[in-house]
Amino acid sequence: MLAHSTPVTPTGAAELLALPCGRAVRTWTRPIARTVTPATATGVDCGLPADTTGKRVRGIGSMLAHTALTGGRVLQANAFARVTSATTDHRLPWSHYLSHSGTVEAVGRIRATSLAEGFFDAGRTPDTLDPGGIAGHRLAAVQQSPDLDRRPPLKAARTSLRWAIVRGNPENPDRQAEFTVSGTHTRTLLLRAEDLDDVADLLVFSEDIARHDWLLTVLGNLLDHPHESPAYSHRLRMAAEHLAHLWMPASVPTPRTAELWDGFERVPGFTRQWSTMEARVRRTIAARTASMLEHPGRTRSGHRPPGA
Repeated sequence: MLAHSTPVTPTGAAELLALPCGRAVRTWTRPIARTVTPATATGVDCGLPADTTGKRVRGIGSMLAHTALTGGRVLQANAFARVTSATTDHRLPWSHYLSHSGTVEAVGRIRATSLAEGFFDAGRTPDTLDPGGIAGHRLAAVQQSPDLDRRPPLKAARTSLRWAIVRGNPENPDRQAEFTVSGTHTRTLLLRAEDLDDVADLLVFSEDIARHDWLLTVLGNLLDHPHESPAYSHRLRMAAEHLAHLWMPASVPTPRTAELWDGFERVPGFTRQWSTMEARVRRTIAARTASMLEHPGRTRSGHRPPGA
């Protein structure tokens, strides 16, 4: 949730995101307002999680990362790289890695599936490649802007999606995506593609899934912890006002992402779950409003105030 009391305009979003990255940003207004920064590189030289048994190999190169703001309200950062096998067993001059921006070379033998499993594993050590840390710095750079009043209308926990793309199995085309909720705030998404040279649409898809899962999480957490206080009624109204219109799956559709979204709509049924929760929010707001109109002199505890 952007740390601001109101959604920023597309022009304001462009100015807000352009300042930390120092470069011009791209902005769309249809079908939903969205602003995205260019991807910039961060050099890395650290361990790669080769598998869940604790084996490590060295990774050298650079991660790419960009920041996006959707609807003037939902802020995301995505850090990513292509992992390839190194041609040598030692580090080359940095000029070599700079000429291959967005690539991390693995010094040692790796398997793509094991690398993905190790990346998804919550028990990674501090010296292991952490794209989430890079993304977190990008989020902080925007959230700390003096142009934000730091009074968001709703407190919402941050979620993290760890995603990976590996070569698919033509003999099992139905298993193109595996989405898992891991704990309270972490999710994993494993995607399979036959052509790993053209995965730009899958990168957009991962951000789309992360954003909509966050919306489900925020609304779900709000409904799972009901309270009779006026503050809770206020939070419900803020959720309906600031989040309801942001639900727009596959806002950047391609044949591949549309097919993947169709699968998510069948199981687990993202939009069905959102529609059910949104209806609960609106019914609860209506019931509480009706109760207040019916008993204007009562407090939330159900007792009349002194002198009433």
